[in-house]
Amino acid sequence: MNQAVEDMKPSRIDIGDVIMSPFNLLSEHHRLFVPLVIGVVFNIIMDIGVRVSMPTMLADITSASGSDSIVPEISSSTWVTYGIVILIVFILSLSVAALMEGWVTAMMMEIKADGVISSGARFSIISANVGSIIVGAILMCVIIFAGFICLVIPGIIFTVALSCVIPAIVVHNVGAVEGLKASWKFCWQGQNFWRLFFCSR
Repeated sequence: MNQAVEDMKPSRIDIGDVIMSPFNLLSEHHRLFVPLVIGVVFNIIMDIGVRVSMPTMLADITSASGSDSIVPEISSSTWVTYGIVILIVFILSLSVAALMEGWVTAMMMEIKADGVISSGARFSIISANVGSIIVGAILMCVIIFAGFICLVIPGIIFTVALSCVIPAIVVHNVGAVEGLKASWKFCWQGQNFWRLFFCSR
């Protein structure tokens, strides 16, 4: 669609429709389960990986500090290594979750337009926006994290106001920054803050 954010006219969402529509769509269009299942399976695999790697990490810390040491003295290179690994895992998990959300959004667009889900169209939508979806998700998390550092409440506001970044990118075919602006505009100009807050709880 590629509509300029300035030209968008946000509307108020219907809470009842938001709550009931997913159940109705899932019962009629079983393909919607695919990205949801992929997301769940990926999270389970990542969780298992973290649990398995934790003993190794703790063993490295113990060996680096000495078994009799009360306060671990770990080299800066070790901290950097673990920090990079944690960052990669976080970005990977975030990217998969964002792409699955975009996939579901693309499917819903097809259902609204044609009443059915076709294989080619949804993948063309996602493939055209992969970079924007991932960058948008990362920027959203950075902004939310900064908000929580600023006495928590700004973080909550950012979490709600930017909760529609991925759908905005997919639906309007815009870049990451434009997606952030569109979500922000949808929240405030559409008077949807409390509705989005309720839905995100």
